[in-house]
Amino acid sequence: MPEGSQRSRFRLRHALLWAFGLLGLLSLSQAAPIGPDTLAVVVNSADPVSVAAADYYVGRRGIPAGNVLRVHIDPTHPVVGSKQYEALKTAVTEHTPAHIQAYLLTWAQPFRTTCMSITTAFASGFDDSYCTKGCAPGKRSPYFDSDSAQPYDDLKWRPTMSLAAMP
Repeated sequence: MPEGSQRSRFRLRHALLWAFGLLGLLSLSQAAPIGPDTLAVVVNSADPVSVAAADYYVGRRGIPAGNVLRVHIDPTHPVVGSKQYEALKTAVTEHTPAHIQAYLLTWAQPFRTTCMSITTAFASGFDDSYCTKGCAPGKRSPYFDSDSAQPYDDLKWRPTMSLAAMP
């Protein structure tokens, strides 16, 4: 075999190994989507329906016990005042593990904080610029049209959803 063709094969093999290695590194750097390990379930311990819904969800989805956060909100009052909201959000934030990327709220009462839904307030913090009159658009979420699989790490935004619980 001529020396030039051996050198060409070596270069080709070297280039292919380098390319596959780079692809492997890129795939390792891709963040995993939000899942059981990066989701926190927020439970209203004052609401037995919330507790039952959370217990079921946590069991079915394999959410680690350290990702379950308990709060106490009177389920007979649909509006959470600003002071109560700030205390609630502070307590949740202080107990949220650093790796958590999103929240799931489980309660029967669809709480709101003055002009914001509780889910938006949990995601963004209370911010009057999300409040609008009528159907006017509010402030845009930094997560809108984002490709981020780690929204808290990338954007300091924890998407929040509500798991409706029915009595």
